Amino acid sequence: MNIIVTGGIETGKTTVCRQLVQMARADRVVCGGILTPLSNDGGKLVQDIASGAQVVLATRSGTGDGITVGRYFMHRQGIEFGQSAIYAARNADVLIIDELGALELKGDGFASAIDIINEGGIKNVVMVIRSKYISRFRRLLTVDATVFKVTMANREKIVKNIYLSLR
Repeated sequence: MNIIVTGGIETGKTTVCRQLVQMARADRVVCGGILTPLSNDGGKLVQDIASGAQVVLATRSGTGDGITVGRYFMHRQGIEFGQSAIYAARNADVLIIDELGALELKGDGFASAIDIINEGGIKNVVMVIRSKYISRFRRLLTVDATVFKVTMANREKIVKNIYLSLR
């Protein structure tokens, strides 16, 4: 099953993914891929779901060594770390990629994840994609995907619905 989790900025998409991992692990389902939680300074981290290790993905100051995307300065080390975690998780029961966006549409960031998904063979994929990018990503994907929209009102219930659709 391929799932797109979408929603507005700061509606809890990463939180939904984190809770999905917890729910799956409680059932002994192997999860892998990445989460991209906010850091204490308002930047972004990238966390390898399998190991729990995390590195800086983006900062709000001009200290990134990669590309500027919106309000963030991307760190090449964080992107490479995330790419490795995604690749390593391609045989997991659930591969989670939080999140695909403008950088990936330009062929950078975690864009290689699209190739991994399109190659097939992955049991379940959960991709976080902002609403404004869904149609563009759908054109890149050769697989069908079910969309779940996270809102402040439904984010507690939607985790269970997503999990049930993966089973």
